[in-house]
Amino acid sequence: MISLYWMVATLIALAKCQTLVEPSQEDVISLTAMGNGRTWIPSTNCEPVCRNVTWERIGNMVKFTIVGGSAGYIAVAISSDRNMGPADDSYVCSRATPTSEVLSLSSSYLTGHGLPIVVGPVSAENVVSTAIVNGGMECSFFRELSVTKTVGTTPVTWDIQTSNFNLLYAEGGFLSDGSLTYHTHRFQTTQAFTLLPPQEPEETTAASTTTTMSPDINASTAGEPSNGTVTDQVPVVIPQTAGATTIGSIENTTSDASGTVHNVLLMSLLIFFSCFII
Repeated sequence: MISLYWMVATLIALAKCQTLVEPSQEDVISLTAMGNGRTWIPSTNCEPVCRNVTWERIGNMVKFTIVGGSAGYIAVAISSDRNMGPADDSYVCSRATPTSEVLSLSSSYLTGHGLPIVVGPVSAENVVSTAIVNGGMECSFFRELSVTKTVGTTPVTWDIQTSNFNLLYAEGGFLSDGSLTYHTHRFQTTQAFTLLPPQEPEETTAASTTTTMSPDINASTAGEPSNGTVTDQVPVVIPQTAGATTIGSIENTTSDASGTVHNVLLMSLLIFFSCFII
């Protein structure tokens, strides 16, 4: 029965495995300092600032940071291919006006070559920071690992834990009425890849099931104050179940618990490494 349970658990885990694909060497993508994310430099043009997109996993969220041009807007999109649309998850960091120091963050999606369709502002609790830094715009925000938006009338989900994606970067300006223009710069990664690098499994150590209780040699005998000298020591006797009496210690004579812990640890490792075998 236990073997059948673990077999089913393994099959479920395998079904959820993500095919690990490293970024193309043609793209300038590197690991973050903590190793829990990546930084993409879409262009070597550093006027007014060097454009880059950084993302890193923090708990059950992904923190994105976009750095780019000085006027209008900058945007990042998560796409199944290198093209805009037919359904891309996008986020736009823009000035309120062409000369405003105030930036806003919007959640949107792309259906093709055109302006993003805005769903609404990124919720305040997910906005980390927005600022003009060295003449360029910089926006940082949290995104859930899996996001679903209604594109037209169809719900579309972008889950970066189970699927690989391309990234798109774009920036543009304003029209006289304050609306965004079609992008003036656009860059895309060469291929879809695993956005979040695989994490090492946490090392788990099974706790010892044996506890030793030793009498305190400085403890006073009943009715006598302690003077630093103990004349009589009474061994501690802990009553046990039949066939297991121990003096000075408590022993766990049940092996089932340790066997279960061993099976759990072994199965956790098998489930983790199964993603790399297939």
